Amino acid sequence: MSEIRMVIDQLNAAAARVDEVAGLLHSAGNRVDDMRQSLFRVLADSQAPEVGHAHQVTAHTAELVTTATHALHEAAALARHRAASL
Repeated sequence: MSEIRMVIDQLNAAAARVDEVAGLLHSAGNRVDDMRQSLFRVLADSQAPEVGHAHQVTAHTAELVTTATHALHEAAALARHRAASL
């Protein structure tokens, strides 16, 4: 197998792994967002500052997970592009 073919295969394998991790991260993000929405519904009437803080933390976490998921998708796309252009 030529070195270029080996690099192409490695890039494609890396892209597949990145897609797998992105899928797991996306699932985790959905769970965090569901938890945020549940917190909001269940504790909406509470005036305790901890409730607002918990809601902010889960919202921020969901946002970070979404950003990380998009970055992983971009990394996978870049790896596939590099593999295709070799």
